[in-house]
Amino acid sequence: MRLESIPADEGKYFTNNEFIIIISAGWTVLIIIPVLITSYLSKKWFMKDNQTRKYE
Repeated sequence: MRLESIPADEGKYFTNNEFIIIISAGWTVLIIIPVLITSYLSKKWFMKDNQTRKYE
């Protein structure tokens, strides 16, 4: 809710819902980075393991 001391035309005020959306969006972006790093390293590790094996 907007505080009474802030005028209605003030555009720099975040409501609680907007603040939660900003935090959620930031969290979503930041959580993707460790997933991508882990996926990349796992792929490199498994592919290296597959290339060294000799299948009969």
